[in-house]
Amino acid sequence: MMKGVAAALVLGVSMLGVSGWRQQPTRIHKFSELPRGNLLRIDVQTSGCFEQNANYFIFHSRPAPILEIAGLPTQTLSETDVKGLDKLLEFYRHVKNGSCTSTDTISLEEYSGDTLVAKETYVDSTCKTLDDNKMFSLRTLIDRARDLKKR
Repeated sequence: MMKGVAAALVLGVSMLGVSGWRQQPTRIHKFSELPRGNLLRIDVQTSGCFEQNANYFIFHSRPAPILEIAGLPTQTLSETDVKGLDKLLEFYRHVKNGSCTSTDTISLEEYSGDTLVAKETYVDSTCKTLDDNKMFSLRTLIDRARDLKKR
């Protein structure tokens, strides 16, 4: 029996090769630490008594941080905005339950070129992102982009 397990392990290693053992990072970079050339894709699905919607964002850190929101104007973000997004990410990483009637499901994917390098998904039913002025809510960014579109 032991010989069979050892043989299967050796076979598996030889088929995978050394590169098959590399572990992908499990966490995305903070917005302020995103390597040049990488991007964050953010999908937010909201469901509740009063709304059902989906929003899609792309964050780039190229010379100046920019945020693209599907169907809305691209925004250049300030250092304060990016720090607020870092606080928002930290909030999502520690969010626990909630009693809000709306639930956001947030999926963040970090890409280097076409390669997915990390992914995180969170569920937030607290509605706290709307009340805390220390973090920059994604809804605030949507509202800002809608205002830019009106101009």
